[in-house]
Amino acid sequence: MNNLLRRFWQDLPVLFPLVAIAHIVWLGFALFDFGRQGVLDTFIGAGNCLILLLYAVLWIAVCDRRRWAAIGYLTLTAVNLCLQFFSAQHSDWRYVSDALFPFDLLMCVFLLYYYKRFR
Repeated sequence: MNNLLRRFWQDLPVLFPLVAIAHIVWLGFALFDFGRQGVLDTFIGAGNCLILLLYAVLWIAVCDRRRWAAIGYLTLTAVNLCLQFFSAQHSDWRYVSDALFPFDLLMCVFLLYYYKRFR
């Protein structure tokens, strides 16, 4: 356990674990907010929470320097961009894919910069 925490906080810049915490906070806030509004079981509410859960799990694995997680994060961001720009104007897919729209692009830049450090 101590080795895992050391790898999580010391192997990469402090930005990476802070982003992991931010992803978890966003997921918790989305679950609370959609649950409070009573729309957690709808396509948009559940879709947003699922996307945020995938982002959080992948970023936690990125903090452990896993290449598959970095590739997964980049792929998930590419899929969300395609849904954002190529779906119909008032499609529900557009509302699901904008969960972290500008933030995930910025994090992809950091992933690409530090990709060689991953195993």
